[in-house]
Order: sequence, then structure tokens, then C-alpha cells
Amino acid sequence: MRRALSALVLAAAAPCARPLSVARRRVLGAAPVAIAAPALAESYQSGAVFEGGAGGLGKTKPNTGVKTADRVAGDARPQTTPPGPVAQRILGRDGLPIDVAFTSPWPTSADTLVARDYATGDGAYVLVGENLGPLERAVARKIFAGDGKYAAYGAPADVSLRATDVRGAGDSVFEYTFVALTPAMREVPRRVRVRAIVVGDDVVMLVAGSTANRWKLAAASVDEAVGSFSAREAPEFSSEMVGYRKRVGK
Repeated sequence: MRRALSALVLAAAAPCARPLSVARRRVLGAAPVAIAAPALAESYQSGAVFEGGAGGLGKTKPNTGVKTADRVAGDARPQTTPPGPVAQRILGRDGLPIDVAFTSPWPTSADTLVARDYATGDGAYVLVGENLGPLERAVARKIFAGDGKYAAYGAPADVSLRATDVRGAGDSVFEYTFVALTPAMREVPRRVRVRAIVVGDDVVMLVAGSTANRWKLAAASVDEAVGSFSAREAPEFSSEMVGYRKRVGK
């Protein structure tokens, strides 16, 4: 009789246990599905910061310091340009018009000057920082700042300056390795090469790189972008420079 009663109790409990188990599997399985979404996969590889995000992982845009000069109203140029030459007039921290140019092996956003291969995460982006102290310190201070691209989910760790190449007065290339965190708090070793050029009171940089695992494959493209990068004051006759001179009185 007791065996029969126990069997009845177990049989009655089984239907209730099954839905709970299925529900739990669905909840536990939801995180891997969200993490595998294209936007998050891109973030893992590129260190990009979400604008709105997915799955509640939204972050604000990184502070690159890049402000593009005013363009003609109704400008119909595409927001993303294909791989190739990139040229844009940006504004320094005090409004100084600066012309930047480089050859990008990846599609590039015309407004933010962020170039990226969404499949691999390889890419480059322009930064504007303060020209204060030694150039190496100014560069590291801006790249690894708390509001920067690589600090979106925590401060970069194991930052190491691997190489320095002086190209001229106020023009150097620095190579760094470091570890960045993904939205899932995974550690991803990265490697970047940075061309830094002093323009007035600003340091204008092109940061190009990839994950450490892809470095051998990405190095040639990184070199192409970094080697072609230039930054200089806009011509004196340009409308932006004329307006700037009038405003600052110099």
C-alpha cells in the first residue's frame, strides 16, 4: 500500500517538476544566446562601446574627442565609406580646424572616423587628446582613459608599451599590448599601434589594432593605416580657419 501511495505521489509531482526544469533551462540558456548576437560578438573583438546596447548592456559612446567641422546642410555623402582614402576636417579641443587623412583597409564612418571590419573586429579610429607633458604619456592617458573605447566594461589591464618609433618632431608611433573586458566580463588580449601627431595644443591620434590572436593577420592592414595617417592645421584661407582666427584673435 505504501509503495502504491509513493508511486502516486511521485507521479503527481512529475508534471509540475518538468515545466520548472524547462523554464530554468530557458532562463539559463538565454545568456549564451544574447552574448552570441552579432552586436556583442563585434564588441568582443573590436572593443567597441554600445550606443543603446542589447540585453541591457548598453553603454554611452566613448569620448574620442573627435568633432567634425560643419558640413554643407543636406550633405548627401554616405555615412559609411568603403575601404580606401579617408579625409575629414575635424575641430581641436578649442575649435582649431584640423585636416586628418589616412588610407583605411576597412569601411569607415565619415562622422566618427571609426573604421572597422565587423567580421574580424580589426579596425582603427581617430582620437583627439591634450598635448600635455611627454607625448608618450599624453597618448596613453587618452587611449586608456576611463571614458575611452577600451574601458567600457572596466579599466584595461596589463598595459605595456612594446615599441616606439619617432617619425619626426611631434610625430611618433607607439605600440601597446593590453587586456580589455567584454560585456560578459571576458578578458581579451589586444594589440594596437598608434600614430600620434601634435597639432597646436592637441595630440591627434590614429589607433589601429586587433585582438592579440589576430595580430599576425591584421598587422599589414594596421601598418597601412598608421603609415598613411596625417594631421595638420587646415589652410589659412579655409572658412573654418578664418572663423577660428576671428574668434580667438590670433
